[in-house]
Amino acid sequence: MFGLLIVMLGGCVALALDYARALAVRSQLQAAADAAALSSNPVPTDTDADLLARVTAHFNYNMPMARSNATGVTVASAVITDGVRVTARANVPTTFGRLLGIANMPIQVVSEAKAAKTVFEIALVLDNTYSMSGSKLADLKVSAKNLVDEVVAGSASGSVKFALVPFSNYVNIGKSYRGSIWLSVPNDYSETRNVCWWNQAWKNCVTTSATCYNDGVPFSCTQTQCEPDGAPVPQCGDQTRYYIWNGCAGSRMPQDLSAAVSGASPVPGILDVGCPSTLARLTTDDSAIKAQIDGMCAGRDVHSVRPDVGLADAIARTTVCRRRGH
Repeated sequence: MFGLLIVMLGGCVALALDYARALAVRSQLQAAADAAALSSNPVPTDTDADLLARVTAHFNYNMPMARSNATGVTVASAVITDGVRVTARANVPTTFGRLLGIANMPIQVVSEAKAAKTVFEIALVLDNTYSMSGSKLADLKVSAKNLVDEVVAGSASGSVKFALVPFSNYVNIGKSYRGSIWLSVPNDYSETRNVCWWNQAWKNCVTTSATCYNDGVPFSCTQTQCEPDGAPVPQCGDQTRYYIWNGCAGSRMPQDLSAAVSGASPVPGILDVGCPSTLARLTTDDSAIKAQIDGMCAGRDVHSVRPDVGLADAIARTTVCRRRGH
């Protein structure tokens, strides 16, 4: 009995070794078929023949016979709805199985890949700081619009959405979101103080050309130099400063690592500053996005209100995109 069991156990171990080799080849075959199916991602100019040729080339590259224990490897691919099916077959020669009349172990794997029925969402977050003025911003606009055109041209109609987020120090999310639970904006207010200053009269004023800097960018400006006309005279009076929200949003605190904004983790609204044009929410209207890209202009987020201007004038000042000199 012991002798008979030794023979049986030895045969089982031998077949297990053959089976382990077959499993290794099957894993290789499946990986190559999966890679081939994923490579089938079609482009609009592809014919079925182009698609299947690319699939076969990828399969052969990932299933080199020199490093495989398989023989008789074949691959067949077929175009299916929205994708491709790859069927691969191979034989694994046995070593010990031949003693039982099993010369080969046949293996077959199937892999399918289908184009995802989804909408791609692309947010263009573009620098509108004053250092982008001139050719930098012009080049940025061309590149951004080219990206939109390229993506739309290679995608099915309505399958791509674009959003635009112009930014400088802050982002203009639009005043319509005031009151949203994910946004924390203080109330607009005004502050009137009685202040005193020295009122100096000047004479012999001369205006000269100069070079000024805004956000590190030089530009031509004028500077006026005068001589004092007598001693300064003290003067006092009420001055009102208005603090208003123009749609500008800042960053949450550095330690706030929440992935989503909420009532417990809101975005702060910043009073008394101007910011770029309002962001555009996700849309399939690529023409509207390109029009808004064209409308971007470089500027600095500056305090929007002077103590000596009214509320209406203060709002108007923050909506004008222009170079702010000295």
